[in-house]
Amino acid sequence: MRPLSQPLATLIMLAFVSTVACAQPRSHAPTDYPNRPIRFIVPFAPGGGADTVARIVAPKLAEVLGQQLVIDNRAGAGGNVAAETVARAAPDGYTLLQSTVGHAISMSLYENLPYDLGRDFSAVTGLASIPFLLAVHPSVTANSVRELVMLAKSRPQPLNYASSGGGSASHLAMERFKSAAQFGAQDIPYKGSGPSTADLVAGQVQLMFTTISTAQGFIKAGRLRALGVASLKRLASAPEIPTIDESGVKGLVRQ
Repeated sequence: MRPLSQPLATLIMLAFVSTVACAQPRSHAPTDYPNRPIRFIVPFAPGGGADTVARIVAPKLAEVLGQQLVIDNRAGAGGNVAAETVARAAPDGYTLLQSTVGHAISMSLYENLPYDLGRDFSAVTGLASIPFLLAVHPSVTANSVRELVMLAKSRPQPLNYASSGGGSASHLAMERFKSAAQFGAQDIPYKGSGPSTADLVAGQVQLMFTTISTAQGFIKAGRLRALGVASLKRLASAPEIPTIDESGVKGLVRQ
């Protein structure tokens, strides 16, 4: 693994806003394209923010293209399993990759990736920009970002946090948060925000950066507690949740 460089540090800060894009291999499609179903590969397990975006977009895109999009969740290695699968597919336009900021991060973290974003894929369009939400299990005795930081600093054992895998955006978001707030916590990696959120709800881990689409139902049911959002402004869909910046941890999100 390469050491963190200044460009990667900038990328880590930008990674709190997880931009989901769709890419496909370069190809010269025939005039009757598409004439069969298209495989839409999602790099994380079902139930997370990326998967939710795919399942919203796929039916609409199918209407436009006149062909079914078959969603294929290929979780693992922070999205690298999915990217490698698409990079090795036939360059005929029938295999789409839902790429996230994690793929750009991996290009800087790992020396021997089996794919190259610039060489192996052609970008189609941006799909969504999803700010991270800091959530905790109700057993955590903190009702704000400030109280969470104080609790973490007072404990003899570190809190456990869930991520979508080493080098993923959620992993680096928490590490950046820890650095800014100067406290310790132990990473527990998963294959996406769906299974990691499930374990957060079950109390197997204590906190994580997730997305509002993944966590909102659990928050409303009182099974999770939202402490802050990693965005410059409060979310229109959840205006009661403060930003992490206004909660006292400055500099996580920049223009």
